[in-house]
Amino acid sequence: MLGHQKGAVLVLVLWVLTILGLVAGFYASEAKVRRNLGSQALESLRTREEVKALLCILATRLATPDMKPEDAWEKGLFVPDGLPHRIFLNQTAIDFILEDERGKIDLNKAPDEDIRLVLRGMLELQGEPPAMADRLLNAILDWKDSDNLPREGGAEDETYEQRRPAYVAANGPFKSVEELLLVEGVTYEMFYGRSVMREGTGASDAGEVSAVNPLGLGMRHIFTVYNDSGKVIKDYAPELLLNLIGDKIEMQNASAAPGQAGARINQPVQSGQLVSGGVLRCYIRIGNMNYEVYWKPGGSQPVLGQPSDGLPFNVVRWIELAQPHPWLLGLKIQ
Repeated sequence: MLGHQKGAVLVLVLWVLTILGLVAGFYASEAKVRRNLGSQALESLRTREEVKALLCILATRLATPDMKPEDAWEKGLFVPDGLPHRIFLNQTAIDFILEDERGKIDLNKAPDEDIRLVLRGMLELQGEPPAMADRLLNAILDWKDSDNLPREGGAEDETYEQRRPAYVAANGPFKSVEELLLVEGVTYEMFYGRSVMREGTGASDAGEVSAVNPLGLGMRHIFTVYNDSGKVIKDYAPELLLNLIGDKIEMQNASAAPGQAGARINQPVQSGQLVSGGVLRCYIRIGNMNYEVYWKPGGSQPVLGQPSDGLPFNVVRWIELAQPHPWLLGLKIQ
């Protein structure tokens, strides 16, 4: 009898030890999860502050339109040249690309014919007929017009309601470039882009190919919703856009663009003086984190009743875990 009691006690002790082990394992696992979450939150907070630090540097050291890029870089000023650059903050490498949205085609303000020319050029690179560009333009116009009457080859609510999940056309201005992905006929390949090669010409060998769009740039890199004037500033235009349109549309020079300091009063712009009037777009890569920030230089404005934080820039749009720019993925940083 005594032996049975000892056996029962032993089984009970083993059960208690097992339960205690499971509880300890649960709390250890919970602690590990919380530690990882805390580490990720801290890392995210750190990279956000590094992005803000980068924007502070850019906002206070922007080159003016009258400066040549080589002169600007020599003076430690930054140019929205659309090329990759790297700086170090506290031994952290920050890769970034700075663009001026006034160098792109505005989906809401640009003339329809300008949008058509760009679409034709892009689709021609992919071997598509001009008629497809016309249909795509009509779909874009249908998306933003206020009526529900589809143009030839376009699309209105009836088309989008057949999709799953169903939705309707905006019937208003584009709020972001990404909205193009909702438009009938716009594919991910068109929007994000793909590399295009073609056979060389002239003295090149028959089998040689030359890069037309080696980075695979797409619609998201040449369209915008932040070019209020609707006119493209040639100095800030991406190389792909210039290749597509050439001299087919009217463009401005940066130094004469409306809103530029000194442009309206015929006075020279001082080196290092902030350039007003344009929204800048910055692709930023810090470690494995990617950001895409639309911003304007100038003092911060209060948001939702909160006091200004005193930063020398205003964020127009902030995107974390953004799609990185192709330049930051495979090319050597200058």
